[in-house]
Amino acid sequence: MSQAMPETGLVAKALGELGFMQHDELPYEQTVHEKLLVDAVGVERTLEFRHIVRALSPGPIRLPSIHVVDEVDPAAFSTSIEDHFEAVAGCKLGRTVLWPEHGLMGAELILAEDARRGDIAVVDHRIQLPPSALRAVEATYSVPRRTREVLIQVEFAGELPATAEEYVDLGEGAIGYRLDVRPNRLLQLMVQDVGPGLVGIRWTWPDDGVS
Repeated sequence: MSQAMPETGLVAKALGELGFMQHDELPYEQTVHEKLLVDAVGVERTLEFRHIVRALSPGPIRLPSIHVVDEVDPAAFSTSIEDHFEAVAGCKLGRTVLWPEHGLMGAELILAEDARRGDIAVVDHRIQLPPSALRAVEATYSVPRRTREVLIQVEFAGELPATAEEYVDLGEGAIGYRLDVRPNRLLQLMVQDVGPGLVGIRWTWPDDGVS
């Protein structure tokens, strides 16, 4: 499972390496769209992100993107961060971290060097995940502060889940709602004005014995 993580000690250290001290210091508001692509055998392969950002003060706009991948052999990571992170549109890569022994990789996304207050930027970046022998069962996004909108999509190339649910955890325990598994190969969750907390979609496979 790959996920954007809450600020544990390790993630806080990675944020420092990327030049970010506290999420509250980031001078923008944003909408986040995350799409996880699951391959024909149920393994997560690619994460695609779109951030729509509005500057709240003049100056540079930078985004941190940090992901921790569970139970993956460190040798499965590339030695080059560019093999995992791709700035698709509206940004470029700045500082990076790649710690395979902890399953962590991250990058500073530079959107604008000199934005004006009220400027809007639309940014796309893609993450190629290291190979895993485990089937995916969850897609999550950690919301470090109040965010206008978070949209999570999971697209399945092969077998569809048996059951699925969306959940939101704002620090008082997760609240889950069952999702219909429809034949469009896509699970979706959208929440607005949310955070801080964790939002996501989790699912079971037909041969898990869970209904």
